[in-house]
Amino acid sequence: MLPKILTRPEISYPLVAFCAFSILYLFFYDWVLLHGLWFATFLKCLPIFCLCWLASVDSHKRSKEQKFKNKILYGLLYSSLGDALLMWDYFKLGMIAFAVAHIYYIAAFGFTSLKIEYGFVLYTLCIIILYMLIHGLEGVLQYAVPVYSFILVTMVWRSLAFTHNLKKDFMWMNNVIRVSSVSWMLSDGLLGVNKFLFPVPFSQFLIMFTYYFGQLGIALSTLTKCKA
Repeated sequence: MLPKILTRPEISYPLVAFCAFSILYLFFYDWVLLHGLWFATFLKCLPIFCLCWLASVDSHKRSKEQKFKNKILYGLLYSSLGDALLMWDYFKLGMIAFAVAHIYYIAAFGFTSLKIEYGFVLYTLCIIILYMLIHGLEGVLQYAVPVYSFILVTMVWRSLAFTHNLKKDFMWMNNVIRVSSVSWMLSDGLLGVNKFLFPVPFSQFLIMFTYYFGQLGIALSTLTKCKA
């Protein structure tokens, strides 16, 4: 049975639209590309725009809840910019856009609950993965990729810690946010391996599926600031 909040039309509509556009992009990618790069870029960004719609539900100006929602919304917008830049092979600029998105997410989740143990495990994994990737990096990427990776891991750490502060009405969201944040880290890990080490089978599908799911969980965190 769906949580009551997900049955509200203003929440269910953007979620249904997100799922529909994600499925279209994921499963009909070759068909999408046949319609040109501009169309493909727009369709790639559409699921994120749907999440922006979701993050805008129940806006309350000058409230603490709205500040949280705004930070998530700005993160989603910068993510869509990163999506577009990567689509046009502006990898470095895309990485900057996503780094800004992560910084907004970090600011939203905050540092109220530290959960140092999460950070220790995540940063250790990050160092191991970077050690594997570093030999395939050249030029400015030797410095940019590690910096971006630590920003990404910090975002995942803070999102995991954030779930420990949720009210009882939103405890169902714990696992969704936790799995989705790790999913985004997996997406970027697959992207790095595919780009700098060796080709990953079904990389396009796997990278985008885990990425969309990661963004979904982050966008759903804004529902914790809505009336249940």
